[in-house]
Amino acid sequence: MKRFLIPIFLVISLYLDSILFHHVNIFGTRPDAVLAVVISCSVLTGSVKGGIAGLCAGLFADIFFGEYVGLYALIYMLSGMLSGLLEGKFYSDNIVIAPLCALGASFIKENIMAFSLSLDGGRFNYGSMLITYILPCAVLTGLFCMLIHIILKPSMSRQVRQRVDYRIGG
Repeated sequence: MKRFLIPIFLVISLYLDSILFHHVNIFGTRPDAVLAVVISCSVLTGSVKGGIAGLCAGLFADIFFGEYVGLYALIYMLSGMLSGLLEGKFYSDNIVIAPLCALGASFIKENIMAFSLSLDGGRFNYGSMLITYILPCAVLTGLFCMLIHIILKPSMSRQVRQRVDYRIGG
């Protein structure tokens, strides 16, 4: 069952992003559920699994909602890989690490999306967009990641403990 846990959470997060959060906005913005799940999984399982989860989730997001195929896949894959690097250096059960990674990754993702929009000819006021959309989205994604991390941590704790014992030599 634990083998299918990450894909199940990714499918649920795609549903949340596409249907539920599309209709239920919090302060005119919404958290990025897919990014929160990818970050939480990568902090718990490591860089490789986080990158693969990010790539798969990003390709699905590109196919279903993206304007450019590969943009979400690249962002989610890099977010998963980079946050997975923290798995060996910090305690993976720390409740603060994953949300901070999600907050930073969301901030970078939304700036990349704004940059791609401006390259496509879109006109917007960046200062206004930063205050009204990018920063609230990053904070909501961090809070949602905290919730996801609390849910995923107990179910993956045995897997994380086995890897730590293997590294120590026990």
